[in-house]
Amino acid sequence: MVQARLRELVGKTKSLTAGASAAGARVHRLPGSPRDVPDDGEFRYLILGPEAVSDSGKPSPTAQAFLDHTTGPDRPRVHRNALVAAAPSRVGLEAARAKVRSLLGWEDVAGQLARQAVDPLRAERLRRQTRAAARDVPGVIRQAYGIVATVDEANQVQAFKLPGSAEPLFAQIKDDRRSRITDTPVNPEALLPDGPYDLWREGEESRFANQLAGSFARYPYLPKVLRPKLVAETVLAGVRQGLFVARLPRPDGSARTWWRESVDPVAAEDPSLEIVLPQKARLARLNERLLAPGRLPGLWKGEGEDQALPVATLLRYFAGGRVVAVPKNGYEEHEAMPACDADGVLEAVALAVERGIVWVTNPPATAWKEPVPAGTLNDAAALHPPPTAVTPQDLSREAVPTAWTHDRTNGLALTQALSQQRSAAVPWGLVRDGIGAAVNGRWLVLTDRSEPVDSPFDRAAGVVLEQPRKDAAPKATRPGRPSAVLDVSQLQDLAEGTPRLLDAVGGSELAFHVRVEVKGRVGDAARARVDAILEEVSEDLKSG
Repeated sequence: MVQARLRELVGKTKSLTAGASAAGARVHRLPGSPRDVPDDGEFRYLILGPEAVSDSGKPSPTAQAFLDHTTGPDRPRVHRNALVAAAPSRVGLEAARAKVRSLLGWEDVAGQLARQAVDPLRAERLRRQTRAAARDVPGVIRQAYGIVATVDEANQVQAFKLPGSAEPLFAQIKDDRRSRITDTPVNPEALLPDGPYDLWREGEESRFANQLAGSFARYPYLPKVLRPKLVAETVLAGVRQGLFVARLPRPDGSARTWWRESVDPVAAEDPSLEIVLPQKARLARLNERLLAPGRLPGLWKGEGEDQALPVATLLRYFAGGRVVAVPKNGYEEHEAMPACDADGVLEAVALAVERGIVWVTNPPATAWKEPVPAGTLNDAAALHPPPTAVTPQDLSREAVPTAWTHDRTNGLALTQALSQQRSAAVPWGLVRDGIGAAVNGRWLVLTDRSEPVDSPFDRAAGVVLEQPRKDAAPKATRPGRPSAVLDVSQLQDLAEGTPRLLDAVGGSELAFHVRVEVKGRVGDAARARVDAILEEVSEDLKSG
């Protein structure tokens, strides 16, 4: 009875497991056998039963079996470094048994007297004694579990005794240096071949990502990591920092790669994801954002707007075997750069130009925020930081008079005039952004038959602009009178609701102020047909 009740109370004593799950441990209360504890690399914290009673320096056979085996002696546990077990000491177990025996005794007395008339004073004394015995049991059980069984750095099962403490058991175990438990993230640099953890074998070029993350649960010379996910996140952080290249093979023999960018979440969970050392890796693609000035060490030369990067230099940078000195806090570290095929590099350049990350020139060709003209990306081409923005004032007749004729200008004329003014070919994407800002700010307006602002360069001459006329704004019939822009369906709703409007205003007159605008490019013939239809309603109604 004492043994059964003690085991029940051990399972209910919260101070044995308090804080363990929150810290990241998988808790196992009173596991029946080693097969009840999975061997999957997750950190597992065991509260063993009274049968696992151990001494300092002498783990019991039961405690040893949980650390050594899975289903039996013929199936050794692989992730031994991810296991910590708490067991009672012999002295502590005897004290706990004595308290449980006392509790059972008082409960037995209460049971015997339940069918008798008992003096109220004696009945109250019985209740106090029973409550006191029950109250003392959890504290005695907590002190009984003072033996910790786990593997040491030499992969040997050790059992050490904890000093007496009132704090939760798991917190005390975690803080004891003999447990070698850490809950802080691992530095990605520590995972490198020359790092302190020695995770790479001689001549090894790549490892599976889950192998690197699982090493801390498998090899006892490494610290015990409470949250294995922290190690996996550290590996991926190393990819983002450029310390590693992530590679995911495809069934057709090709592969996806990531370097200095986040790995796709689905790929990060794939067991076939490989981690490759940069000096041995070949990128399947290059992230175009890495081409921005200052992103890659030793790539760009010059300062500010004077920086330039010849495309030929960029291709050599990713030809393979490149090692770059990186200054860090008063000293230099050397980082290896991965290789990337020329086609992959040029594809990244084209994307970077189109997205406005860099500006490419190869006189007379130039491009920024637009597709790169065919034949531009050769050894004579150079990349530059994004050009200085064109403001609406830069497009005015006063700023570029040669671009204006009869109070009008167009995208091509503005591009040519600004190129002459700056003594360099100005990319259409830059002028286009300036035109867009000017139109949005009402500094300039598009003419009725103008091409859209976002037209490609071969239609830049069709983007026709003029300065807004002072009388261009429609006159309000009355100050503060509300107005609205209606589409065709709303206009039909208004027509259908007219009878109700007339009924609502009674004897008053009802009038509509109508302005018809045709958005988009419309030919002369189509516009004439529109005006003819409108004229059937009113001779004064024309399309704008």
